[in-house]
Amino acid sequence: MAMAAPLPLAADSSADYVAEKEFWLRSGLAAIAEERSMVRSAFTAREQQCLQRFASAACLEDARQANARAMRELDLAQEMLNLEIRQLHADARQRARQQAMARHLESLVPKQSAQ
Repeated sequence: MAMAAPLPLAADSSADYVAEKEFWLRSGLAAIAEERSMVRSAFTAREQQCLQRFASAACLEDARQANARAMRELDLAQEMLNLEIRQLHADARQRARQQAMARHLESLVPKQSAQ
């Protein structure tokens, strides 16, 4: 799987950008959790409808397969959002290391006095 390129951030706004991006990604995770709850409710209702039938095996199998498919799609979407959050944090840590290294290198260079 190809990793996303580091996000282009200005040094002064990177913390705000990371926080906002993480907020929206976590909102996406909350939406997935809500959708998962709705899928469970729909499955339970469909399962109850199937159980009302005399020959319910095929209906139950279809309901279970549809539920498993929907849950797998939600699992994949959740994993992608989690991956984006991890990459966002990794990019922020890399950027912080680079800035710290730049500050350290600046401190090693002797400053020339104004003449």
